[in-house]
Amino acid sequence: MARRMAVLGLTILLTAACSSPKRGDTGPRGPSSGRSALPALSQRFADGGRCPLDTAPVLPSSSGCVTSVTADLDGNGRLDRFVVFGHLVNGDPVSWWAEGLLAGASRRTPPFKLPVGLAVGGSATVYPRVAGAAEANGERGAEVFVQLSADLYHSGARPIEAIFDVRGGQVVPVRAGGNLFTFPTDGISQFGDGARCETVAGQAAFALAHVEILPNGWEWSIRLYRWKGLALVPDGARSGRLPAISISDPRVSRFYQLICGDLRLSTVTASYPLP
Repeated sequence: MARRMAVLGLTILLTAACSSPKRGDTGPRGPSSGRSALPALSQRFADGGRCPLDTAPVLPSSSGCVTSVTADLDGNGRLDRFVVFGHLVNGDPVSWWAEGLLAGASRRTPPFKLPVGLAVGGSATVYPRVAGAAEANGERGAEVFVQLSADLYHSGARPIEAIFDVRGGQVVPVRAGGNLFTFPTDGISQFGDGARCETVAGQAAFALAHVEILPNGWEWSIRLYRWKGLALVPDGARSGRLPAISISDPRVSRFYQLICGDLRLSTVTASYPLP
C-alpha cells in the first residue's frame, strides 16, 4: 500500500496564556500593556511577491513586509518592540533587517541584517517574519524567535527559526559553536522537528526535538543545549519510543512544535494517516 505523505502547512497558530494575537503582531493587548506607547507595526503579506509599503515614521524609508512583537527586550520592566522588515526596491524586498524599538527617549538599536533564503538552508521565496517572544535563557529580557525562511519540499514547508536578543543597545543573534543557531520546526506525516525551553538542574536549557514513524511506532530524540549568555552549548541527548499513535496525539504533536513559556508555535491541527 502506497504511503500517503500528508504534508503540514506553513500556517502558524500562536497561543498565549491571556491573549490570541494574530501572526506578525504578537505583543500583549489590553489597557495595561503599554501598547499605545509603541508603534503597532504589522502587515499581512504573501511570500514570494511584492511587499506592501509601510510608511510608519519609526521605520527606515522603503520598508515593507513588516512583522513585530512587543516584549521587554532589555530587561528593564518596560515593553519594547522587535521589528523585522524588508528593504524594498520597486516593491520587491532586496534585503531583510531587524531592529529593537526600545521604550523611553525614542531609543532604538542599529538595524541588523538578517541572513535569509539559501544562506540559512531555506528558500528565497519564503520571507522572514517574527514568530514570537519569550524568556528563554533565564536572564532578564525576552528572546525573540524569528522565522528566517523555510525548507520547501513535497508542496509543503518547514520553518527555519533563529533566536535574537537585545544587548547593549544592539540586536544580537544566539549562536552555537560560533555560528548562527538555526533550527527547523514542523514536518510531514513521517517525521517532525520542534524545540522547547526547559529547565535542567535549575538552569535554563534549550532542546531540539525530532520524531519519526517506523514500522513499529514512533522513535524520538532530543538534543539538549545549556545557555551560556547568548550562546548555546551542547549538553547531551536522550531518545525513546512511542506506540503507533496518531500524529495529532499530544505525545507526538509536541515534537513538531516550538514551545517556550506561554509561546506555542504549531501547525499540527488535525489527524494525519500513518504510513
